[in-house]
Amino acid sequence: PEGFAPTRGQAVVVSGQPAGVVQYTADARSRSEWVYFSFAQGASVSTSQDALDWDIAFRRTDVLTNGGETNPLGPGGAVDLGKMPLEEAAAPGTGFAQDRTHEERGLENPALHSWYNYDWTSHIITSKEHAYALRTGDGQIVLLRFVSYYCDDGASGCVTVQYKHVPE
Repeated sequence: PEGFAPTRGQAVVVSGQPAGVVQYTADARSRSEWVYFSFAQGASVSTSQDALDWDIAFRRTDVLTNGGETNPLGPGGAVDLGKMPLEEAAAPGTGFAQDRTHEERGLENPALHSWYNYDWTSHIITSKEHAYALRTGDGQIVLLRFVSYYCDDGASGCVTVQYKHVPE
């Protein structure tokens, strides 16, 4: 599958994408450390799980939002909008699932838990090509799509997303 180098700095505009759509690749190869990302800054941030300055966190295929059991002070949540191009997605007014603890998988956001398909024969992870609406740590809405799970060198754990902000 196509892989991407981890983004250094801010998210970038990708040619051929609709206006306002940017792409970011998080280096989420660690099995223990979370990579926190702020949509307002368009970049990874050095922070803690109980802070409000991040919106989404990546660790391998695991994804958290800044709300629920991850951070009871955060308003973050997510909604799976189904398989569709990002430019066709629209944010719902309600229905944002917050993070909670699953008895087997641990802390997760149930709307983002299964963003990928896993091929048991090839052991390849691919995006389900769903669009998601996310409520950020500061209450804004972002539309997001997972693009890839692979790094430019073929290693796994580089989570690439495309997203756009929804005007208030």
